[in-house]
Amino acid sequence: MQGTWNLHNALQVHVDKDLKNEPHFLLLTSSVSGTVGTATESNYCSANGFLDAFAQWRRSRGQACVAVGLGMISEVGYQHENPEIESLLLLKGVLAEKESQDVASQHGHAVVVSAATWFTSIPSTLSPAFAPVADSDTLRIAIMQLIKTRFSNLILVAIDQISEDKPLPSFGVDIMIASEFRSWLWTVLRIDIPFLDIMSTKTSLAVLAELVKGKL
Repeated sequence: MQGTWNLHNALQVHVDKDLKNEPHFLLLTSSVSGTVGTATESNYCSANGFLDAFAQWRRSRGQACVAVGLGMISEVGYQHENPEIESLLLLKGVLAEKESQDVASQHGHAVVVSAATWFTSIPSTLSPAFAPVADSDTLRIAIMQLIKTRFSNLILVAIDQISEDKPLPSFGVDIMIASEFRSWLWTVLRIDIPFLDIMSTKTSLAVLAELVKGKL
Protein backbone atom coordinates (compact mmCIF):
# COMPACT_ATOMS: atom_id res chain seq x y z
CA MET A 1 0.00 0.00 0.00
CA GLN A 2 2.76 2.43 0.93
CA GLY A 3 4.65 1.55 -2.22
CA THR A 4 1.59 2.38 -4.31
CA TRP A 5 1.30 5.80 -2.69
CA ASN A 6 5.04 6.39 -3.16
CA LEU A 7 4.77 5.58 -6.86
CA HIS A 8 1.74 7.84 -7.25
CA ASN A 9 3.44 10.74 -5.48
CA ALA A 10 6.66 10.29 -7.46
CA LEU A 11 4.73 10.39 -10.72
CA GLN A 12 2.70 13.37 -9.55
CA VAL A 13 5.87 15.44 -9.01
CA HIS A 14 6.66 15.16 -12.72
CA VAL A 15 3.04 15.72 -13.76
CA ASP A 16 2.84 18.92 -11.70
CA LYS A 17 5.85 20.25 -13.60
CA ASP A 18 4.37 19.42 -16.99
CA LEU A 19 1.00 17.79 -17.76
CA LYS A 20 2.63 16.08 -20.72
CA ASN A 21 4.39 13.85 -18.19
CA GLU A 22 1.08 12.26 -17.20
CA PRO A 23 1.55 8.49 -17.77
CA HIS A 24 -0.72 6.84 -20.31
CA PHE A 25 -1.21 3.80 -18.08
CA LEU A 26 -0.56 2.52 -14.57
CA LEU A 27 -1.06 -1.20 -14.03
CA LEU A 28 -1.50 -2.64 -10.54
CA THR A 29 -1.50 -6.39 -9.92
CA SER A 30 -4.21 -7.09 -7.37
CA SER A 31 -5.99 -10.27 -6.28
CA VAL A 32 -9.54 -11.53 -6.44
CA SER A 33 -9.23 -11.90 -2.66
CA GLY A 34 -9.75 -8.16 -2.41
CA THR A 35 -13.28 -8.71 -3.73
CA VAL A 36 -14.39 -12.12 -2.46
CA GLY A 37 -12.32 -12.15 0.74
CA THR A 38 -10.61 -14.97 2.62
CA ALA A 39 -11.38 -15.60 6.28
CA THR A 40 -7.78 -16.22 7.35
CA GLU A 41 -6.07 -13.53 5.23
CA SER A 42 -7.67 -10.25 6.27
CA ASN A 43 -4.45 -8.23 5.82
CA TYR A 44 -3.89 -9.62 2.33
CA CYS A 45 -7.52 -9.03 1.35
CA SER A 46 -7.44 -5.48 2.72
CA ALA A 47 -4.27 -4.62 0.81
CA ASN A 48 -5.72 -5.88 -2.47
CA GLY A 49 -9.00 -4.12 -1.75
CA PHE A 50 -6.97 -0.95 -1.36
CA LEU A 51 -5.36 -1.44 -4.77
CA ASP A 52 -8.79 -1.81 -6.39
CA ALA A 53 -10.07 1.31 -4.64
CA PHE A 54 -6.88 3.23 -5.46
CA ALA A 55 -7.28 2.49 -9.16
CA GLN A 56 -10.89 3.74 -9.02
CA TRP A 57 -9.76 6.87 -7.17
CA ARG A 58 -7.12 7.73 -9.79
CA ARG A 59 -9.63 7.27 -12.61
CA SER A 60 -12.08 9.56 -10.80
CA ARG A 61 -9.33 12.20 -11.01
CA GLY A 62 -8.98 11.66 -14.74
CA GLN A 63 -5.71 9.74 -14.35
CA ALA A 64 -4.95 6.38 -15.91
CA CYS A 65 -4.92 3.36 -13.63
CA VAL A 66 -6.25 -0.19 -13.59
CA ALA A 67 -5.96 -2.96 -11.00
CA VAL A 68 -6.00 -6.51 -12.35
CA GLY A 69 -7.43 -8.89 -9.76
CA LEU A 70 -5.70 -12.20 -10.41
CA GLY A 71 -7.36 -15.42 -9.34
CA MET A 72 -5.79 -18.76 -8.46
CA ILE A 73 -2.90 -19.68 -10.78
CA SER A 74 -1.75 -23.29 -10.90
CA GLU A 75 1.43 -24.91 -12.27
CA VAL A 76 3.63 -22.22 -10.74
CA GLY A 77 4.24 -20.35 -7.49
CA TYR A 78 2.57 -20.82 -4.11
CA GLN A 79 -0.36 -22.95 -5.29
CA HIS A 80 1.95 -25.30 -7.16
CA GLU A 81 4.18 -25.68 -4.10
CA ASN A 82 1.19 -26.22 -1.80
CA PRO A 83 -1.24 -28.53 -3.67
CA GLU A 84 -3.37 -29.02 -0.55
CA ILE A 85 -4.26 -25.31 -0.61
CA GLU A 86 -5.19 -25.52 -4.28
CA SER A 87 -7.41 -28.53 -3.54
CA LEU A 88 -9.25 -26.61 -0.82
CA LEU A 89 -9.84 -23.66 -3.14
CA LEU A 90 -11.11 -25.98 -5.87
CA LEU A 91 -13.60 -27.48 -3.42
CA LYS A 92 -14.87 -23.95 -2.80
CA GLY A 93 -15.48 -23.49 -6.53
CA VAL A 94 -12.43 -21.32 -7.22
CA LEU A 95 -11.24 -22.18 -10.73
CA ALA A 96 -7.52 -21.99 -11.44
CA GLU A 97 -5.84 -20.37 -14.41
CA LYS A 98 -2.85 -22.28 -15.72
CA GLU A 99 0.41 -20.54 -16.55
CA SER A 100 0.35 -22.21 -19.96
CA GLN A 101 -3.05 -20.62 -20.70
CA ASP A 102 -1.70 -17.17 -19.92
CA VAL A 103 1.37 -17.68 -22.11
CA ALA A 104 -0.79 -18.94 -24.98
CA SER A 105 -3.04 -15.88 -24.83
CA GLN A 106 -0.02 -13.62 -25.38
CA HIS A 107 0.50 -15.06 -28.84
CA GLY A 108 -2.98 -14.38 -30.16
CA HIS A 109 -4.04 -11.29 -32.08
CA ALA A 110 -6.92 -10.75 -29.67
CA VAL A 111 -7.88 -11.75 -26.17
CA VAL A 112 -9.93 -14.95 -26.21
CA VAL A 113 -12.90 -13.13 -24.67
CA SER A 114 -13.10 -10.94 -27.77
CA ALA A 115 -13.27 -14.01 -29.99
CA ALA A 116 -16.13 -15.65 -28.10
CA THR A 117 -19.27 -14.40 -29.85
CA TRP A 118 -21.56 -15.96 -27.22
CA PHE A 119 -19.72 -14.13 -24.43
CA THR A 120 -21.48 -10.86 -25.26
CA SER A 121 -24.90 -12.48 -24.86
CA ILE A 122 -24.53 -13.38 -21.19
CA PRO A 123 -25.29 -10.91 -18.37
CA SER A 124 -22.29 -8.74 -17.53
CA THR A 125 -22.50 -9.89 -13.90
CA LEU A 126 -21.61 -13.41 -15.04
CA SER A 127 -18.59 -12.38 -17.13
CA PRO A 128 -16.07 -13.14 -14.34
CA ALA A 129 -17.49 -16.63 -13.89
CA PHE A 130 -17.26 -17.43 -17.60
CA ALA A 131 -13.90 -15.73 -18.19
CA PRO A 132 -11.88 -18.96 -17.61
CA VAL A 133 -13.86 -20.74 -20.37
CA ALA A 134 -14.34 -17.77 -22.69
CA ASP A 135 -12.46 -19.53 -25.49
CA SER A 136 -15.16 -22.21 -25.77
CA ASP A 137 -16.87 -22.48 -29.16
CA THR A 138 -20.40 -22.26 -27.77
CA LEU A 139 -22.18 -21.17 -24.61
CA ARG A 140 -23.28 -24.74 -23.90
CA ILE A 141 -19.71 -26.02 -24.06
CA ALA A 142 -18.62 -23.24 -21.71
CA ILE A 143 -21.40 -24.12 -19.25
CA MET A 144 -20.47 -27.79 -19.42
CA GLN A 145 -16.82 -27.01 -18.68
CA LEU A 146 -17.78 -24.98 -15.62
CA ILE A 147 -20.28 -27.39 -14.10
CA LYS A 148 -18.23 -30.46 -14.97
CA THR A 149 -15.14 -29.00 -13.29
CA ARG A 150 -17.12 -28.13 -10.17
CA PHE A 151 -18.85 -31.52 -10.10
CA SER A 152 -15.49 -33.26 -10.50
CA ASN A 153 -14.13 -31.39 -7.49
CA LEU A 154 -17.16 -32.27 -5.39
CA ILE A 155 -17.15 -36.01 -6.06
CA LEU A 156 -13.33 -36.22 -6.29
CA VAL A 157 -13.38 -37.96 -9.66
CA ALA A 158 -11.19 -36.95 -12.61
CA ILE A 159 -13.02 -34.96 -15.29
CA ASP A 160 -12.09 -37.41 -18.05
CA GLN A 161 -13.80 -40.19 -16.06
CA ILE A 162 -17.13 -38.36 -15.83
CA SER A 163 -19.76 -39.12 -18.45
CA GLU A 164 -21.98 -36.16 -19.30
CA ASP A 165 -24.95 -38.45 -19.97
CA LYS A 166 -24.73 -40.47 -16.76
CA PRO A 167 -27.33 -39.65 -14.04
CA LEU A 168 -25.84 -37.59 -11.22
CA PRO A 169 -26.97 -39.98 -8.44
CA SER A 170 -24.98 -42.78 -10.08
CA PHE A 171 -21.80 -40.90 -9.12
CA GLY A 172 -22.69 -41.29 -5.47
CA VAL A 173 -24.26 -37.85 -5.11
CA ASP A 174 -25.79 -37.60 -1.65
CA ILE A 175 -27.70 -34.80 0.06
CA MET A 176 -24.53 -32.97 1.12
CA ILE A 177 -22.97 -33.00 -2.35
CA ALA A 178 -26.25 -32.03 -4.00
CA SER A 179 -26.64 -29.17 -1.55
CA GLU A 180 -23.11 -27.86 -2.23
CA PHE A 181 -23.60 -28.21 -5.99
CA ARG A 182 -26.92 -26.34 -5.86
CA SER A 183 -25.37 -23.61 -3.70
CA TRP A 184 -22.49 -23.21 -6.17
CA LEU A 185 -24.87 -22.94 -9.13
CA TRP A 186 -26.66 -20.09 -7.39
CA THR A 187 -23.57 -18.32 -6.03
CA VAL A 188 -21.53 -18.43 -9.24
CA LEU A 189 -24.12 -18.57 -12.03
CA ARG A 190 -27.18 -17.12 -10.27
CA ILE A 191 -29.17 -20.14 -11.40
CA ASP A 192 -31.69 -21.73 -9.04
CA ILE A 193 -31.93 -25.45 -9.77
CA PRO A 194 -34.43 -27.34 -7.58
CA PHE A 195 -32.78 -29.71 -5.13
CA LEU A 196 -34.93 -32.63 -6.30
CA ASP A 197 -33.82 -32.06 -9.90
CA ILE A 198 -30.18 -32.52 -8.92
CA MET A 199 -31.03 -35.71 -7.02
CA SER A 200 -33.23 -37.06 -9.82
CA THR A 201 -32.08 -40.13 -11.75
CA LYS A 202 -33.20 -38.32 -14.89
CA THR A 203 -30.68 -35.51 -14.42
CA SER A 204 -27.23 -35.79 -15.97
CA LEU A 205 -24.62 -33.08 -16.56
CA ALA A 206 -25.90 -32.79 -20.12
CA VAL A 207 -29.44 -32.18 -18.87
CA LEU A 208 -28.17 -29.78 -16.23
CA ALA A 209 -26.18 -27.80 -18.81
CA GLU A 210 -29.35 -27.32 -20.87
CA LEU A 211 -31.27 -26.21 -17.76
CA VAL A 212 -28.58 -23.65 -16.93
CA LYS A 213 -28.43 -22.40 -20.51
CA GLY A 214 -32.20 -21.94 -20.57
CA LYS A 215 -32.13 -19.88 -17.37
CA LEU A 216 -29.31 -17.51 -18.35
